Amino acid sequence: MLWVISQVCEFVIKTQPGAYIRGETFSIYADNSGFAKVKVRKGERIVVKAIGYEPYEFNAECEDVEITLKPRPYKLSEIIVESEPIKLTEKTKTVEHIKGEDLNFQGSAIIKPEEVLMFVPGVAYEGKDVVGSVPAVRGMARFRTVVFLENMKVSTEREIGPSLFYASPDVLERAEVFKGGATVFGSDAIGGSVLYFLKGVHSQNEVKLSYNSNNGLMGTYIGYKPVEKFYIGFGGYNANNYYFPDTVKGNGFYSPSLIGAKNSSFRKYTFTSSLSFRGINASFVAFLGRDIYRAYKSSSINYYPEINELYGFLKARFFEVGFHRYYTLSRKVKGSDTTDNPRNGDDLSLRVFYPLGDYVMGADYFGRYNVNSQVYENGQLRYNELKNATLHEYGLFVLGSKRFSNLEVSGGLRGGVYSSSNLKGVKFAPSGHFGGVYSFGMLFVRGNIMASYRFPHFLETHAYSPRPRGFLKGNPDLQPEKALTLEGAFGSRVFELVAFGTFVRDFIEMYKEGVNEYGDTVFSYKNLPEVATIFGIEGKGNLKFGNVYLNPGITLMEGEAGSVKLSDVPPLRMFLRMGYNSRVSPFINIFYQAEAKEVAEIEEEKPPFLTVDLGLNISFGNLTGVIGLYNLNNAIAYRSLDPSSLPQAGRSLFLHLRYSF
Repeated sequence: MLWVISQVCEFVIKTQPGAYIRGETFSIYADNSGFAKVKVRKGERIVVKAIGYEPYEFNAECEDVEITLKPRPYKLSEIIVESEPIKLTEKTKTVEHIKGEDLNFQGSAIIKPEEVLMFVPGVAYEGKDVVGSVPAVRGMARFRTVVFLENMKVSTEREIGPSLFYASPDVLERAEVFKGGATVFGSDAIGGSVLYFLKGVHSQNEVKLSYNSNNGLMGTYIGYKPVEKFYIGFGGYNANNYYFPDTVKGNGFYSPSLIGAKNSSFRKYTFTSSLSFRGINASFVAFLGRDIYRAYKSSSINYYPEINELYGFLKARFFEVGFHRYYTLSRKVKGSDTTDNPRNGDDLSLRVFYPLGDYVMGADYFGRYNVNSQVYENGQLRYNELKNATLHEYGLFVLGSKRFSNLEVSGGLRGGVYSSSNLKGVKFAPSGHFGGVYSFGMLFVRGNIMASYRFPHFLETHAYSPRPRGFLKGNPDLQPEKALTLEGAFGSRVFELVAFGTFVRDFIEMYKEGVNEYGDTVFSYKNLPEVATIFGIEGKGNLKFGNVYLNPGITLMEGEAGSVKLSDVPPLRMFLRMGYNSRVSPFINIFYQAEAKEVAEIEEEKPPFLTVDLGLNISFGNLTGVIGLYNLNNAIAYRSLDPSSLPQAGRSLFLHLRYSF
């Protein structure tokens, strides 16, 4: 079907299922049957991309079109820092592209973007609870996996590290996960990087409704373009008293009475807008959280009465500017004692770049200002963690790649200068990458070497924060971490097997320091004297038999420093995503985590678990949806090894409907 009015037309593209289709005024993913309906200007340039295939470019002629993409034996991984037409790329690295429809598949009662990352080999999410967890790449949790929103580093003063747990995933267009150190990202990208991108002027108009039976979660999102180059979107979620499987084991785990209490609920709201004018794109997004409650394994209750996260971005052909302002209030209630921990600060980022032949050169800056954090008890100031703290990081970088007949090589170097309120003097911080991929027939081999670093965060050096098990005290004498990652891969269009090893000097690890005068266990940080090593294997497949698809994955990792086990390194994990591509597409997701026996000092052994999700993807014209059962077998699933971690939410029915226009 097609129609044309004043040189604007609507037609259907048939191509590879799940392909990413982008024009000058829109972006969309093909559905599970390979269909996408687009509305464009006649003659508009359109690019179709899919992992494992060569990109295809054409000009819109206002006719339905079928495009057969040409397979290639290997994928070229790119760190995409987009300000069209310039892309900063580190090819040959291990990357995962996550489509918007996968990000918006939120089966559980805990709506957060990183949930879908559990189906990426080498990626877990860690933390004390299912609401406030953070992504961890290759066993590098907390501040060793850097999170970006629109190419701006997401900062935090939360102990478990950066995430967008407070965000509504409906506002996100896609995500990309890059494994190993990244040249252009500076400090923190030792394990990897998670990049989230917002919907904007390229997005479709849409209305989405969500429901989850655990317990009555309701959500909505509306995205609309009142004019061609202006986009607005708003929505949110409300969950009231979500519940977990029965965890009574007689060993101190949660009881149904505690889990069923009204400290398991949340409200999240979001608003975004984007405007494009003469090659300049400006966007703004606000994430607001209210009364985010979590149950704990004690008589205390920890929750966030208020979260305000504001981001602004300005992009042009050769530069990008980002601004972030945040205010969060966490509260701990234990009997008659109330401890408040308000935190606020401002962040600024800037990146300029320019292409020179096969190279891209640039400079970047990331700064934090007015970082404040205080702890109160019964309304009285007890500790002053941070007061007007600042951080500055400057960098100069160069990236380049060269493609031969069967070989592609890429590399990058960055010289960084780092200063912070929690460090003495100015520190030099180099990082770099070199790699290559060689194809023979339909197979390929790939190798990379990456150097990265991480400076201690404010919380690790100066904070004194309440925790469910006591208090966390900073160590001002911490040294920065220095890391080297080696990886090799073998595969084809339908499978990939990756082996990696990361070696970290001065690894920063949490430990138990003792008990304070109030009877609280005090935790702190120290640099381990031995070189910390994490070795692992990642495997995945993309198998198709007609309309049937099988996507298996496996991750196996071990981490230690001498004879000491490292924290946040998960045990064996395996998953299988299986389904049938059609207008009505059934699917099943199976996830298994092995028993955690040998764990770090601050962690707890956890039993194995297997969870199953079952559902249907539905697509009829402009209406798409998914209905299914999350955690069908009601498994007790502890993804994190933190002793205070909550299990995953219990069995629930979920429904999402989306109408695009």
